[in-house]
Amino acid sequence: MHILVANDDGPPDASSSPYVHSLVSALESAGHVVSVIVPSQQRSWVGKAHFIDQVITPTYYTPGPVFQYAGAISDVPPTKNETPNDNHWVLIDSTPASCVQIGLNHYFKDRGPVDLVVSGPNLGQNATVLFSLSSGTIGAAMEGALCGKRAVALSFEDKTNQHEPAAVTEASKHAVKLIEHLHGSWPEDVDLYTVNMPLKTGISQQRILYTSMFKNRWSPGISSFQEIISAESGRPQKQFRWAPKLDDIRASVHSGGPTDDGLVVERGFTSVTPLKANFMHTFGYEGEIKLA
Repeated sequence: MHILVANDDGPPDASSSPYVHSLVSALESAGHVVSVIVPSQQRSWVGKAHFIDQVITPTYYTPGPVFQYAGAISDVPPTKNETPNDNHWVLIDSTPASCVQIGLNHYFKDRGPVDLVVSGPNLGQNATVLFSLSSGTIGAAMEGALCGKRAVALSFEDKTNQHEPAAVTEASKHAVKLIEHLHGSWPEDVDLYTVNMPLKTGISQQRILYTSMFKNRWSPGISSFQEIISAESGRPQKQFRWAPKLDDIRASVHSGGPTDDGLVVERGFTSVTPLKANFMHTFGYEGEIKLA
């Protein structure tokens, strides 16, 4: 397969994007042609947004060894002499969805049509409505689906925050097998999948379950922004910093059912949620609305 890989965490980085290079390596080792286009910096929580007032300038990234985060960035594509295997990545100073649009339509044409878009692996889970509706990882996969491509959003949940190479390598190889299985048995009524995988040693021996997305909500009266009082202008002024209570979101999964994505991941299993590339309307409402 020719697989286009995007994400919302940016190029390989020990703290913000520790998984993408391992997945790319696992996909290539499985014999797939892999093209990579990712944001040039962290772009989490932006959903399927595009920056319509921005002129996008790509740069080019040549990865070093996996887990060493020693890649080189250039303003121009490396030559064949510099990268004999043509394994440079494209970095885009924009959103994950824009990466997919540009990757599908403006790069990698010499490698043949893209068979599958894979977005991720995200640093942290994208289970439940609150994470998923704002997820740049799912947003990139959604963009792929809206471009007529099969797409998978992949997220790794590491409760230890250690990103152990052995666990990352196992999860990446396991994810490749799952992605291959999903692609090989793709139903007509599925536009994309979102996959959430606990990052732990032995995950390849754990169950993989179809799930539905748990419909959680923000905690009433608790803001997702931290209020800051600034005096830089010479007078007190309110400012706000994004600071959602993620522990509250994660705790909410315990009120879900046994087939909800959040609880399945919490129990240590891999969650696979089939999705449509739309905001589906509520059925049962028909006819004209007449105002008094």
